Amino acid sequence: MVQNVILVFFRRRLSQRPAVEELESRNILKQRNDQTEQEERREIKQRLNRKLNQRPTVDELRERKILIRFSDYVEVAKAQDYDRRADKPWTRLSAADKQTQSGPPGIAPELALIRTVVPSTGSDTEGAERVQEQRDGSSFIKQASDKVPPALARFLL
Repeated sequence: MVQNVILVFFRRRLSQRPAVEELESRNILKQRNDQTEQEERREIKQRLNRKLNQRPTVDELRERKILIRFSDYVEVAKAQDYDRRADKPWTRLSAADKQTQSGPPGIAPELALIRTVVPSTGSDTEGAERVQEQRDGSSFIKQASDKVPPALARFLL
């Protein structure tokens, strides 16, 4: 009983489908012809080959200054290859070390000192320059420049 119902359902569906001739007449289904398909493929290949042959080569593009390398504008130095994954010293730091060090040893205090020091500007911008006065009357710039290590002092003047 159930099989008969299913068969009737599918027969109705199949009978509603258009025939192959009808689809071909509406140009929905292409008529299969191996020779014409091969000719179309040959034409497409020839067209693509012509386009590829007309493309300029890399040397021609460089001559016309169309293809430019990064190294033509920027001096590129040779660098030694090394494994960047090898050593990660920050993974060996304990929690106490991380609290005491805010960066590589010796650099953090100098950077903090440089940030506090305002370099002197030219005489034409003195009106716009701010100098923080200390309680004793000396300027902050003069006081901080006395504490700067000699190697960094040349960058501040």
